[in-house]
Amino acid sequence: MADRLSQVAGHLSNTYGRGLLNGEVAIITGGAQGIGRSCALLFAKEGAKVVVTDLDEKKAQLVVDEIKLAGGDAIAVGGDVAADDFPQRVLDATIKYARALI
Repeated sequence: MADRLSQVAGHLSNTYGRGLLNGEVAIITGGAQGIGRSCALLFAKEGAKVVVTDLDEKKAQLVVDEIKLAGGDAIAVGGDVAADDFPQRVLDATIKYARALI
């Protein structure tokens, strides 16, 4: 296990000066807690601009605040991934966010 962790660690930021995901935009669903939160924080640490989505937008915003405090960039989008309008809302918010970064 230690060998595998060492191998994975070698692929992360220490190999890429600005992070493995520098310049990318990542949408993380369920990003307010647990595995989703960990993914959002790691993606941001690796340079991605992160769209944190969750049922609870206030909790998602807390993750966004944590990312920004660490020097990253992110936005929160609240909603249910099973809702008919959710995919379009997330895409619209992500496109608007990405355009503002240019």
